[in-house]
Amino acid sequence: MEVPLVRSLLLLPLLAACIRVPDEEKPDTAVDTDTATGDTAPVPDADGDGVLATDGDCDDADATVYPGAPEVCDGLDNNCDEVVDEGLGSVYYRDADRDGFGDVAGGVDACAVPDGYVTDATDCNDRVSGVNPDAAEACNDVDDDCDGTVDDGVSTTWYTDLDGDGHGDPDAPVTACEEPEGVAANADDCDDADPAVSPDAVELCDGVDEDCDGAVDDAAADADAWYADADGDGFGAGAATYACEPALGEVLDATDCDDGATGINPGAVETCDDVDEDCDGAVDDGAGASVAWYVDGDGDGYGDPARVSYGCDAPVGSVSDGGDCDDADLGINPSVEEVWYDGTDSDCDGADDDDADGDGDVPLDLGGTDCDDTDPTRYGGVDCRPVVACTHPSTAALELNDPAATSDLVFDADCVAWMSSLISGTDYVYGYDASTGDTTVLTGTGTHNIGSLALDPVTGDIVVSYSNVGYLGYQSGSTLPVFTSGGLATGTNWTSSYLNQSASSIAMDDGGCIWVPNWASSGTLDCVSTSGGARTVATFAEYVESVALDADGGVYASAGATVYAVDTVAGVATAIYTFPDAVLDMVLDYQGDLYVETNGGELRLLEDGAAVDALFATLGGEGKLAIAPDGYLVRVRMDPVSASSYEEWALGD
Repeated sequence: MEVPLVRSLLLLPLLAACIRVPDEEKPDTAVDTDTATGDTAPVPDADGDGVLATDGDCDDADATVYPGAPEVCDGLDNNCDEVVDEGLGSVYYRDADRDGFGDVAGGVDACAVPDGYVTDATDCNDRVSGVNPDAAEACNDVDDDCDGTVDDGVSTTWYTDLDGDGHGDPDAPVTACEEPEGVAANADDCDDADPAVSPDAVELCDGVDEDCDGAVDDAAADADAWYADADGDGFGAGAATYACEPALGEVLDATDCDDGATGINPGAVETCDDVDEDCDGAVDDGAGASVAWYVDGDGDGYGDPARVSYGCDAPVGSVSDGGDCDDADLGINPSVEEVWYDGTDSDCDGADDDDADGDGDVPLDLGGTDCDDTDPTRYGGVDCRPVVACTHPSTAALELNDPAATSDLVFDADCVAWMSSLISGTDYVYGYDASTGDTTVLTGTGTHNIGSLALDPVTGDIVVSYSNVGYLGYQSGSTLPVFTSGGLATGTNWTSSYLNQSASSIAMDDGGCIWVPNWASSGTLDCVSTSGGARTVATFAEYVESVALDADGGVYASAGATVYAVDTVAGVATAIYTFPDAVLDMVLDYQGDLYVETNGGELRLLEDGAAVDALFATLGGEGKLAIAPDGYLVRVRMDPVSASSYEEWALGD
């Protein structure tokens, strides 16, 4: 703090008169030497204090002022050190309100107390005499006692009560001398926005802590009574516990009369066992109504379902099984082995006695269409061919709507014919629907020839084998992009070099395997997935020319003149028949009959289960075979390559 130096005007006249330097302490009188003559003359000492002005006397008119003089509080620099009254005065503070306490900002330095000044500097408001450290604090928004706090000890703290429930928000205190509007004296409201929440509220089962005790839904007024369900049958027993939610194993019902037995509760059915299952207080009441007894007239242990009575105890001559369909015949009841085709339902199962395999079709010799009444998967149509509503395109329609140089032919389940093109530059697959006359065109990749095609039995999409490059393509919209490539092993059986330079036959099963001959190398049969992965399943001594599937998905392959059945799990190929000439193509019909085209110009038939084959037809040129769903064997003849023709045979004729 900077304190202005005020020289006291209240100097005592005695100070100047009384202070005098003793003669023995004064310095000798100085002399002045004339440098020209060498004469000397005394230098005047005007105040006679013994110190000349030339020797540092800062006031040669005052004998109390000279270097070394004692400093006194007189407003003078007695010792000529250029500081007046140093270390002798005191600091005093203005007391404008005359309350005995001064303002720290109004301090002065003086040798005596000036009028209106005091030595205290603790007044925090020197304009009001009632404000000072000795004043009593009053509730007036003023710090009366100058302790730095307004209204301390005289004001009251309330708490905001926004929801008006009489309980305040602890986070919103309000300090005032008088109680303001919208406050409460307490601070125990845990939600000041909801008048239904306060320490006085009633706790309810709603996920809210209404009574502000820190727990949700505890001791709720609307809590349910819950009972232990020890046997887990949905009915409880014992003392109730009250809660909004049940503990594990508790239920609302308390009517179980035996909570240790699951089958005993008010929801159980009373049975004849001397036990009160339904907890109604009565044993076996009404139980007899649920126990049926059937008269067993023939004594075979099975009763007549039309002659029934009810009760806990069996009447004489009655049994509990009412499955006898002829209670007058001891040899007819559910335990008897059925004798088929005798006009009698011996085992009482209600099945058609003329339909041994239960497929809904009776044998051919009984007027039905079932060619094998021991196999429920073979029935219907001509020679067990499934009955379909579609009709395949005629040979004339195929010739009008096929691509140039057809290389292969398949039919889908709707009798739509799909035909691939062999000539480079026309690498397409055409689909022709005889029912609508519509033609669909799928575009291949680049200008690669298509040597063979197959149908995905799950999606109905087309799979193709590209010639000369060892590629496989899979339908994507209206295109047939390549999705994988393999080895390109060539054969020699076909006159057309194009067919020797590709897989001349491929097939796809419902498990996702595309069966491709000679994929890894000559003489292999590989399963190729649409993701591009491949595995060799079987290996043959000769080049594999053809692959086909039977109606159950069984895989067959031909190598040379021999046809093999392939165990795709064990990876074993078993020869089933050798034909007179090399097999070019083959198909199996719905009966499992095998049709093969040989390079000897013959179409030969090996019927399912037959020991020898037979000539089915004499052929011209070379071709591919396909089975139409409506019961036709169709052949596309690729001779010449650029002008295909078609022929067909009705199966079962």
